[in-house]
Amino acid sequence: RGENPVHGVRVAIRRLRSTLRTAAPLFEPSGLVRLDDELRWFAGVLGEVRDREVLRARFATALAELPDELVLGPVAARIEEELSAQQHHHRENVAAEMTSDRYRQLLSTLTTWNEAVPLVDDQISKKQVRQIATRAARKADKRLKQALASGHEEDLHRARKAAKRARYAGELATPVVGSIGRAQAKRYKKIQTVLGEHQDAAVAARALRELGAAAGIRKGENGFTYGILYQRELHAAAAARDAVLGDDPPRWVMTTRARREDLLAAVTTVVSAEPNDADEVTDPVIDTEPATPPPTEPRTPPAAPMQSVPVPVACPVESTGPSAIIAAVRAWAAMVMASTSAGRSSAAPILTAMLIVPQPAGSGSRRLPTRSA
Repeated sequence: RGENPVHGVRVAIRRLRSTLRTAAPLFEPSGLVRLDDELRWFAGVLGEVRDREVLRARFATALAELPDELVLGPVAARIEEELSAQQHHHRENVAAEMTSDRYRQLLSTLTTWNEAVPLVDDQISKKQVRQIATRAARKADKRLKQALASGHEEDLHRARKAAKRARYAGELATPVVGSIGRAQAKRYKKIQTVLGEHQDAAVAARALRELGAAAGIRKGENGFTYGILYQRELHAAAAARDAVLGDDPPRWVMTTRARREDLLAAVTTVVSAEPNDADEVTDPVIDTEPATPPPTEPRTPPAAPMQSVPVPVACPVESTGPSAIIAAVRAWAAMVMASTSAGRSSAAPILTAMLIVPQPAGSGSRRLPTRSA
């Protein structure tokens, strides 16, 4: 059925929000904070659906790897039933939100940005693009240092998000700084990946604890297998923490500051732009930012043929130099607008897609999603 529509829109929102933050001095401040808040709200609503998709796939894989003698009771069926029911509930919430005035106002704002990005100045200099990348890297270094010092889960989560923004900023700067920007993106993607595995494992462990506690009170079920899965997730989280906090940390942790100084030195000599690598974006990890509670009595629109929302790339259109930022913002805004099926013949309807698959347990066959884009 093509790309996961929820996934594509959420990636577009993340990249747009990252650009709004790292490149904030370039945009008119009026309405900027509100747009970021509204994008976060909609991403959170979609995230409730996507989180269940990721957990279902993760737990199905983990159960398949266990010996039969360690799977006591209908564990796979129970997990699938519980998470599918939750996912279906949150899909209905999404359906309701996408018919709300709040959502329509968000689309109106994005339409305005897609037509004309509100810049402080008409031109963006190469120096400004370089500064965006270095500021994002500097903040990521600071957050990582705090996480290394404390080891707290929240600090690791904040370091992951800062690394993700530094990665996206490096990709945006690549048309200006060339291979230096690609190196920054690659470096912080590694940090994001390691910290992302820690975040995924921590979220999965909490979900398993809840599922196991519920299984312990049902006749014919027990929490034995859930405990095994829970311990596996704790081990995965610990391994990710050790990769960051261990006595022998990876080279990308030890040399972050030195590499950033290399970037600062190198970009001052760059005078020509290079094309941006349009690498496919992989699925970001589970987002724990809270979503605004959805309205009651969600409405379900008529079913329509399922379409796909393509996963956005680092620079969605062919563009070089500072204009890549404008092109990227417009393209990601258009990608988010493609989430509606009402009144836009060219839009890809993720709403009907989510209402088609998957259904709650017992309603038919389903195929679990994968994490790759």
